[in-house]
Amino acid sequence: MRTLAIILTFIFVSTITAFSQVENVAKEVLNAYKNKDVELLKKNASGILKLTISESYFEDKNVQEDAKAVAGWDGTIKEVRYDTGSLMGRKMISATAYYADAGADQIHAVLLSSLDNGKNWVFIGTGLGTLKKEEFEQLSVTIPADGAKKESKKEAKSSAKPANSKEESKAASNFSVELANGDTFDKITEAKMVECINSLNDDNFFIILKDKENFIQAAFSDGKFDVQYKENEQQFTVEKVLTKDETIQLFKDYYQGKDNWKKEIVWKKME
Repeated sequence: MRTLAIILTFIFVSTITAFSQVENVAKEVLNAYKNKDVELLKKNASGILKLTISESYFEDKNVQEDAKAVAGWDGTIKEVRYDTGSLMGRKMISATAYYADAGADQIHAVLLSSLDNGKNWVFIGTGLGTLKKEEFEQLSVTIPADGAKKESKKEAKSSAKPANSKEESKAASNFSVELANGDTFDKITEAKMVECINSLNDDNFFIILKDKENFIQAAFSDGKFDVQYKENEQQFTVEKVLTKDETIQLFKDYYQGKDNWKKEIVWKKME
């Protein structure tokens, strides 16, 4: 009985701590939008997203649309709920911080994620979203212990699709893709990879193409792409943003195992 009480106390304290951390980050994100504070927003963005936040960030019409509800925010976070998934083979915890009502059956929320079991949180996409109350209530009130992610319909369809050639089949077995909207595709073909890049927009804004421990990733913003890659435990970023055509060709060369892309584009080592 005493052991059960200790376990329940630990769960309770952990839940309170997680809520406090998420609440603080969510409030900073909301204050950044309310005051158009670029530096405060960057503070709570992931590494690849920091590159897309410039001084003109708040002038973007899509950003302004997402931020409309923030103007009437009362300064409190009503409730936080959690879910788990995976990103590049690592467990990802997502937190949805409900901060305002958006009608009878919808809510406004700050969307956060953590790759270190809730120690640090960063925002997803623009950090702001709207969802149905029913969807929010289906999320967990505590951080779920199981990080396994169910295969999506798109993923199952992609995995079952036969390769167009022996060469493509061999290459496809090495690569997986993950998109900002949560879609993942294992054993991806080159054609499907290009389709994923073409699908990127202000909401579904990044793609990660992974091969074991190495990867190349691109973040979409204002019609351009910020690209990074990791190789031999070192990470690099492009010196200048790329066009869609340049990004697609780069990903194709990477997929095909070519080395020319390292020389044709100027890269900077990330610290």
